[in-house]
Amino acid sequence: MIRFWVSGTPVPKQSFRYKPGSGGFVNYIPARVKEWAELVAISAKMAMQGMDILSGDLKVILHFAMPTHRKVDVDNLSKNLLDSAKGIIFDDDRQVTYLTITKCVSKDPGVEIIVEETEMIYEPNRL
Repeated sequence: MIRFWVSGTPVPKQSFRYKPGSGGFVNYIPARVKEWAELVAISAKMAMQGMDILSGDLKVILHFAMPTHRKVDVDNLSKNLLDSAKGIIFDDDRQVTYLTITKCVSKDPGVEIIVEETEMIYEPNRL
């Protein structure tokens, strides 16, 4: 299991943004999104020292602590984080079979990241 904390205000990542003068939607990533991704990647590398990259199915738990009640989609917060950990903690975020995301307001913003290999067997309760 890998468990670590990244201090700082979590920054969401949206799929595509409109960049004026580009003629439409492009894969433009704002600087603050890149900076948060780099901070997550550095923290992930430190947490993974001496460990092999995870290759199996993964259970990921993300606890986001936000500085304000600003409305931020948790799926966009997780997208930036999972993309940042790719190639460091795991080969690809397609390995994630179980994902739990929480979000709260805190005077100490950041994110707690917990990743562990798992065999996820789930049979939905069919009504």
